[in-house]
Amino acid sequence: MTLWLTTTVALADPGAFWADLRLPDLLTVDVAAKQVARSERAILPASPADALDAAEQ
Repeated sequence: MTLWLTTTVALADPGAFWADLRLPDLLTVDVAAKQVARSERAILPASPADALDAAEQ
């Protein structure tokens, strides 16, 4: 993945890119524009019980 991003979107600092990545970040790779952008961060529930409550709603 690092090699592909570096060659496809000219990732300037792969180490900094991965260090800044926080899962479950969603990334959009625009090959035509040679850009990687962070999409809105997915929000994880605080606990499994919260996840069940959210699923029931």
